[in-house]
Amino acid sequence: AQGKLGHQDRADALAQRAADVAKATTSWEPRSPSAFSLLGTTLATWAELSTDPAQRRRNLEAAIEAWTAAAALDPFGLTFPLRIFKTELDLGRRDRARVWAERVLRADESQRLDPLKRLTSKEREEVEGILKPP
Repeated sequence: AQGKLGHQDRADALAQRAADVAKATTSWEPRSPSAFSLLGTTLATWAELSTDPAQRRRNLEAAIEAWTAAAALDPFGLTFPLRIFKTELDLGRRDRARVWAERVLRADESQRLDPLKRLTSKEREEVEGILKPP
């Protein structure tokens, strides 16, 4: 089958190898948010390139798992909660996105001394928008 990278089966095989390598780095000690970030990003990229909706969904769900592990190792960081929030929205899971939206806002507040790390106005609007009652 033709996909975004040409032959989808070859693209899937390559993406699977990349995900396997990234997953292996998550078991190294000490555990690193960067390793889980690499795994999540690899899976999300594979999802982007996939022509199979079920495969895309599985990879995005696995990416969320990896980023959740990264967020646990980086409790004040903004990057992983924001990625999870956006991916939950992409999957149509607004209730889960709301939970992460609250965490995104808390993480953003913890960055108040470093304005360059904070949410952009567009991101803040999107995050706050999901928390408003319908």
